[in-house]
Amino acid sequence: MAAAGYLEGVDQQHQWLRQQVAANPDDAYWQVQGLLLAQLDGLYEGYNAAMAAADAAGTLPAGEWLSRESIMFLNSNGELYDLLDMFDAEEAQARLARMQPDELLTHLALQGKCSALIKVTADLGDIVFGHSTWDSFTAMTRIYKHYQLQLQQVPGGVAGQGLSFSSYPGELASDDDFYLTSSKLVVLETTNHIYNFTILEPRLSAKLAARARSQPAASNGSAWVDTFRRHNSGTYNNQYMVLDLKRFMPRRQLQEGLLWVAEQLPGVVEAADMTQVLARGYWPSYNVAFFPDIYDKAGYPSLIDHAQGKGPQYGDPARWLMYQVSPRANIFRRDQGNVHALEDLKHLMRYNDYQNDAFSNGQPVASVCARGDLAKKGAIPKGCYDTKVSSYSMALAMESEVVGGPTAQGQPAFQWGSKWDVFAHRGMPDRYDFKFEKQSAADLLLPGVECADGQQQQQQQALKVAGSAGNSAMIDVAVREV
Repeated sequence: MAAAGYLEGVDQQHQWLRQQVAANPDDAYWQVQGLLLAQLDGLYEGYNAAMAAADAAGTLPAGEWLSRESIMFLNSNGELYDLLDMFDAEEAQARLARMQPDELLTHLALQGKCSALIKVTADLGDIVFGHSTWDSFTAMTRIYKHYQLQLQQVPGGVAGQGLSFSSYPGELASDDDFYLTSSKLVVLETTNHIYNFTILEPRLSAKLAARARSQPAASNGSAWVDTFRRHNSGTYNNQYMVLDLKRFMPRRQLQEGLLWVAEQLPGVVEAADMTQVLARGYWPSYNVAFFPDIYDKAGYPSLIDHAQGKGPQYGDPARWLMYQVSPRANIFRRDQGNVHALEDLKHLMRYNDYQNDAFSNGQPVASVCARGDLAKKGAIPKGCYDTKVSSYSMALAMESEVVGGPTAQGQPAFQWGSKWDVFAHRGMPDRYDFKFEKQSAADLLLPGVECADGQQQQQQQALKVAGSAGNSAMIDVAVREV
């Protein structure tokens, strides 16, 4: 029933969106939403044409031919986490109450999605940032995408026509999120789970999902937040970090507006300029809400009280929910001072030394790059499964370095093998032990771009796939939207 209700909500949302676009032809905000809908329509039509051709040729793969609703579902799956809790709030609350200490810690940890860190060097000469995605390892079919959009239809134009971001097959947005834009904005996020299920409301049909509100490129952090505030769906509730690299000058005092942070709940978005916090050295993000009002309304204090009331054996789950002493808060506070360059950041964002690190207390999920498959009790192939890093100069060139898969830094490389064979992983490598590789739109010729020999590529070519999957387990895709 939950899935049916969700699909119905997604369909209602898209109908409402199309009505708003049609009713507001001179509003740039709504016309961008219309172009995003057109992009989604194009994805479905392209998929449908490819499947029809395969069917006619007798090469149609086994399995269900995806419907338009399935494509819509795929492109709004991030909203599903909160909506499932909304549809099943009483049982979700009861499950938390029944969990034993280790089980509760693993559950809380792996409900979160992602670790992120923004770091300025000691002399303010550089700014580096990284993001490690957490989720089920069944989602490790990754694609790193580059868009060059041509949005002349939008009244007043669009600040950033170029986007580079981590993503997934069939998804038009990042979902992690990790964006570099040609307007010199960087957008990262980590998820804040809601434990106060009474505030969850079915808002999807008359609001905009998070990715639809956040993808349009704004010119600065404040404008991005203003766009994000509009039509808050209250689903896929995250902490968003927006870096405006136009406001960073190496070895100069940080300018106001360099870092904006926004957090949302149903019916509320709280945001502030956090540049002065960043000036002290770093901004961490680890699935615990920063703003006190968001933290309280989301139910963190109540769940902490509940855990602590069950005895000292629930100390680890309680600490996981505390902003200042959560394991990753402690690890980031201790180790960020060792980050002087991009290589140092790579090491920290892949860090997991749970056997020896007192802050992890023997729990493989309690680190920057979690390994749920290594848990002694309730092991599951879920946790941190990629890392993306970049710096000031690289981001200006829309470049990053990425690696796919769970961390093998000081830990055994993850392997599907026979142990995890019942979990879906078609198309994935069996063993994940890869190195960082550079991702750059400049390395991929877009359709219509003149080749070195002077010949033109076919305008009809929609994708060019580069063979970067060999080491990083991610694929580069360049897309030109006309």
